[in-house]
Amino acid sequence: MNYKLKQIGRLVKEQRKAVKITQKELASRIGTTPGYISRLEAGKCNPTVMTLSGIAVKMGCRLKINFQMPVDLIK
Repeated sequence: MNYKLKQIGRLVKEQRKAVKITQKELASRIGTTPGYISRLEAGKCNPTVMTLSGIAVKMGCRLKINFQMPVDLIK
């Protein structure tokens, strides 16, 4: 399992729980199934940026993408 997908899933789950909604409710808000939310939170699927943005909006937050170069590549 990809570490980054698991990390994304953990962040989605933490925010979902912080706003006190179920997987079923989040799925309904974004037009998908509770099974998809479950797989996403488990790091078993690769959501698009548009999906993540939609999830963020429906949970009352925003998606922030931060590109950082590894220190050893900065000259």
